[in-house]
Amino acid sequence: MSIAPPPPLFPPAGTLAPPAIAAACSRELEGARRRITAILVRPGPRTFASVTAALEDAESDLADHLAAEQFLALVDPNPDVRRASERCASDVGAFEAEASARPDLYAALLAARASGTAAGPGQRALQEVTIAGARRSGAALSPAARAEFVRRERTLSDLENGYASVLAGDTTAIHAAGVSVPVNDGTAAGFMASQTDAAARRAYYIAYYRRGGTLNAGFVQQALSERARLAQLLGYPSWAAYVTADRSAGNPDRVRGFLDAIDAALLPRARAEYAELGAAKGAPAQPWDVTFYQSRLRAARYGLDDALVASYFPAPHVIEAVLALSARLFDLTFTPAPDLPRWDPAVLAYRVADARTGAARGAFYLDLYARPGKLPRLANAPLRSRRILAGGEAQPAINAIIGGWPPPAPGQPTLLSHRDVIAFLHEFGHNLAALLADTPYETLNAGFALDFTEAPAEVLENLAWDRDSLERLSSNVDTGKPLPRELIARILAARRFDAAYTTVVQTFYAAVDQALHEQTPPVATLVIWKRTLTAMTPLPFVDGTLPQASFVHLMNGYEGGYYSYLWAQVWADDLFATLAPGGVPDPRAGRRFRDDILAPARSLDPGTEMRAFLGRPADPRAFYRALGLEPKSLPAAIR
Repeated sequence: MSIAPPPPLFPPAGTLAPPAIAAACSRELEGARRRITAILVRPGPRTFASVTAALEDAESDLADHLAAEQFLALVDPNPDVRRASERCASDVGAFEAEASARPDLYAALLAARASGTAAGPGQRALQEVTIAGARRSGAALSPAARAEFVRRERTLSDLENGYASVLAGDTTAIHAAGVSVPVNDGTAAGFMASQTDAAARRAYYIAYYRRGGTLNAGFVQQALSERARLAQLLGYPSWAAYVTADRSAGNPDRVRGFLDAIDAALLPRARAEYAELGAAKGAPAQPWDVTFYQSRLRAARYGLDDALVASYFPAPHVIEAVLALSARLFDLTFTPAPDLPRWDPAVLAYRVADARTGAARGAFYLDLYARPGKLPRLANAPLRSRRILAGGEAQPAINAIIGGWPPPAPGQPTLLSHRDVIAFLHEFGHNLAALLADTPYETLNAGFALDFTEAPAEVLENLAWDRDSLERLSSNVDTGKPLPRELIARILAARRFDAAYTTVVQTFYAAVDQALHEQTPPVATLVIWKRTLTAMTPLPFVDGTLPQASFVHLMNGYEGGYYSYLWAQVWADDLFATLAPGGVPDPRAGRRFRDDILAPARSLDPGTEMRAFLGRPADPRAFYRALGLEPKSLPAAIR
């Protein structure tokens, strides 16, 4: 077990300076290196306690002690701090890759497994996850191949960190009606929905899909080559094959079958939906017209005015309502924690406890508004995962949800679209999954297998489509009244509006991710992007764009795994149908969801957790019904 609880996340005076980040990173890495070596040279029998658990503690301590140093790359306005933080994250990644690839570590883990001393599902799961991680890190390779593997993993980590840094520092803007408009995730939906000047929309669209530019496009190209060689060294034909091998999908063929089934079912309707946009325009629709005419058609068909709907979602109320809904559904209490050290005055902090026992579950931060140098998209960033420390006490989980919402004007709250509310619910679902994971080990609590990890977040999204929950989530900025029932009815009726188009766009992103990671380098990224886009969606490719330069999922751990969003959505819709029978969330089912799905985290495989909660295997019908379809089945791979 860890010798002592980790230090506070952030120094009381504020963010860390670059020299302090570098010094802490060097000190902790050297300490972890000594600890791992001591574990491996220690005499005596190789057991779960002496090897597997001891290594887990050393690696978890490293992550916990450097949480702030690695996190600040996402939020700090000082580019020197961000660079120091990125370098620390890169060094930690390189150390972990090198340590996991050690043949003596792999041999010790195998000997510990052979001892039969792992007891219970948690210990056995940690044992298997750790062994698989070492094997997939090259520990079983020859010395020369292992050295190449470690070197290429370090290069890949640098490329991914560089890609993120370019986007975090991107200051792209366009001029429209004499005003400079930042081009980022925080402004995209609002600008493209409201801008009447087609030329301005086109300029924004091209600028948006050129963010990151040729530098990031080059990083992607290099990363594809590095990944292909890494997979080859491990005996896989492609990176996609490597990624899917230890997930429920199993192999790329099953992923392609899954995506093709969804696309085939929805593409005819998606083309018809796209044609409707052109009819509304009076000319063929272009990609930069989609959001604008979708907004107009929705307003005309369902009487929905995006600005009116947003007036019912002031950000402070939405935040508090999401907390209240989550507290009721999952048996929790959320308490503001202004005493917790923060990296910016605008950041909110909350403590979380079990409502029945009062036991602490952890804490989380909300850093939701745009700031220079900050990651512009909404995301949940785990800072520390729950684990059992020496003496048996639990280390609570700590997370941060960061985003790029427009900052509020003086005296006025930021107003959110319904889509913004859905996105916040999604990230809050990830936050809850981390807070409620309840195994003794950080590795198991840090997340599910990737093609299930989105399911809890997508379950929570469904609250934005529940009438009672929408009333609670809304409060008119002027009157304080909730959404009227008739307006809620129109929002719910519009759920399927352009749903086929939206879904095939997601199948495209998943398919292009797979295609890029099944190729033998050099990969013609734009050629593949264009070909996949036009085959799987109604959209044409817009020349002059470099969409791979800002498609962050190619460079953030999801590469070869973007399909997981749709894969998990099938599970999530089935889970929500049980969690909220008849569309009404049931706190009793919420507690079971917490106990059967979230608490075991990665100690059980997703299929086992699903059967425990549902009382049967997963079924795809709820997914298709949400889209207004009743096809016979999806590929058996998702069950």
